[in-house]
Amino acid sequence: MALIKEEYPALADLRTMMREQPLPSLAPGLIDPTCMTDEDATSKANIVLKQFNAALASRNTRALKDCFYASQAYWKDIVALTYHLRTFSTPGVIATALVQTNSYRLIENGFAVDGSVKFEPIMPALQFIDCPIIFRTQSPAATCRGKMMLLPIELEAENGKPEIVWKIWILSTRLESLDIQAEDESLLQTPARDTRNLESLETEVFIIGGGNAGVTLSARLKALGIESIMAERNALPGDNWALRYDSLRFHIPTAVCEMPFLCYEEKFQTPHLLSKDELASQIRRYVEVFNLNLITSAKIQNTQYDLSERKWRIEIETLAGRRTITSKQLVVATGFGTQKPRIPSIPGEYDYQGISIHSAQFKNGKDLKQKGVTVNF
Repeated sequence: MALIKEEYPALADLRTMMREQPLPSLAPGLIDPTCMTDEDATSKANIVLKQFNAALASRNTRALKDCFYASQAYWKDIVALTYHLRTFSTPGVIATALVQTNSYRLIENGFAVDGSVKFEPIMPALQFIDCPIIFRTQSPAATCRGKMMLLPIELEAENGKPEIVWKIWILSTRLESLDIQAEDESLLQTPARDTRNLESLETEVFIIGGGNAGVTLSARLKALGIESIMAERNALPGDNWALRYDSLRFHIPTAVCEMPFLCYEEKFQTPHLLSKDELASQIRRYVEVFNLNLITSAKIQNTQYDLSERKWRIEIETLAGRRTITSKQLVVATGFGTQKPRIPSIPGEYDYQGISIHSAQFKNGKDLKQKGVTVNF
């Protein structure tokens, strides 16, 4: 058997990928954002959905391919129509994959608009319609959600005049819930477990991290009737954002930051850009509203898996002392990176008398005003 010498999957470099697949660039003046209302965006999204659903139902890959933006298109699926986390690219590949996966999953009555459709004028060269979608499958019986991002193109109509039509740039689909194991949102209102003054605890799932991923998982499990306990190293949930640099804002639509069961207030919706404190406040609100089990100011000391009992034993240090948790499942939800500075050794670093900080410690430029700054990375 021949061995594959190349790394698999291939190591990706984001900058190289961006050079090879830059963001689409719309022609100047193609869309006047002042004339595009939410009602207009909804109407145009429904036109695309009608064409898409008809093509998918008839297994017409050519018509389905034509629903997508020709020069760049993506479909990301999270266990809704495939069996894994999959990303497909180019209209032809996407159309073929959709027809094939639909033959297994059997989508009922096509995709439909799910909530508010928004027009997002990110910049003159990139303006798109953001449309949340919902659909059901028969095999298995499930509810799925996702979104379509639509880009405009200019075509010549039969009367010779230019016509603006919208194409799918990005399609994302995800499994929301299985009928056989439906979520019960009423369970989210049950009281939290009183874990104070207990040196030892036992739970179904222990989650390391009380940020976005941790609290979302905890709420999902609670809605399924599964108890979990989170441990957060900071004093408050959301501090993983609140303690970062003062001017931090998220230059993405608020919809991307939403967590299940509890939306941001209307005043925080797009075009507003969320600040770090607003996101942190939403995480705290989330924990409070759904009475999630959370131990704060906790440091993980040790984790061991008992093969005979098939359980995890986790030791944590808290302000009240050392505690031991036993759980059937252990989840690490600490995010992509770390706030722990990684500082290389620099010759003569101790001779320098000025301000020297790592980006993880930076709050604002108040102390650097009217001073020269060197940034190393």
